[in-house]
Order: sequence, then structure tokens, then C-alpha cells
Amino acid sequence: MSLNCVILNDDTASDMRTENSLPFIQLPGELVVYRSPDRTSLQITIPHSLMTCNSLKALGNIYVTNQRVLMITSASRGGDFQSFNLPYRIITQSELVTPWIGATRWRCSFIVVNPLECGLPLAPNQIHNCSLEIVFNEGGFVEFVKEFETFFCKAGRSAYTEEENLPAYRESDNV
Repeated sequence: MSLNCVILNDDTASDMRTENSLPFIQLPGELVVYRSPDRTSLQITIPHSLMTCNSLKALGNIYVTNQRVLMITSASRGGDFQSFNLPYRIITQSELVTPWIGATRWRCSFIVVNPLECGLPLAPNQIHNCSLEIVFNEGGFVEFVKEFETFFCKAGRSAYTEEENLPAYRESDNV
């Protein structure tokens, strides 16, 4: 089950893809800059879920592009979903967690305004604060964070902040 607007290639069910082929169709102008090692896990926590449990889990690959972060699971690994798309514009905060023991984790919070757009089982007519956690079981977190931060900052500057001119400097007469 694809949770939201990720269009998968026909050969996604097969794990026989070549290293350079992508399991999803890219958006216009989209450039893939990072692919995680296999066995990277993702968990989405959904408050006020319409399901009996409030989290979805899967194991597969994380992709960072210039427009979004994607999770694609392989058919042999299964999970609660097959793909998930996280546009930069809905991410509110993120953090890297490096425990003493265990795999490194990356967490983020995101806001869902329209449940139909995101594909998550959420109650309608509400704003939902959801969270996501990626566990890098086989490494790759350094490259992920580097690429994510680069494009998240670019997306944030163009989408949410407007440059204001500084006030003009005036010399005071009391000097």
C-alpha cells in the first residue's frame, strides 16, 4: 500500500532492479541525491489515527531528492506500507539521535492539514502533528543528514521566509 503520491515503477515487486534504476517515477525536475543501504527502517507515529494502532512500520530504502524524502519497501520485506512521500514543506523540525548502543536514528515532526493528500489514516477536518523516525541499521546517516539539510534549507528559505531589508543606518547627532 502506497500511503501517498509515490508512483511506483512496474518492476517494484521484483528485487532484481539494477543499482541505477529507481523503484519510483520521479517528479518533474526531481533529482535523487541519496539512497540509503538496505534494511533502513521507518516508523510513522500518527496521533488520533483511525486505525487501532497509531504507528506504521516498514523496512527498505530511504531516498532523498531535491523535492522530498521517500521510503520504498521491498516486496520481500513487507511492512505496513509500500511507499511513503514526505515533502520538505510539511516538515517542522528534525533531529539526529546517536545513542551509545544501537543504530543511529533521525526523527522529524511534520504537519498534515489534508489527510487525503498524505494517505495516512487520519480524522478529517483537523490539523495533525505526526512524527517519523528513520533507523539506520546499516549506516548511511551522515550522507542522509548532509543531503537532507542542504535541500531542506533551500526549500525552507524559498517557501517560508521572506527576505526583509535591514533598516537604513542613520548617524546620530549626539556622537
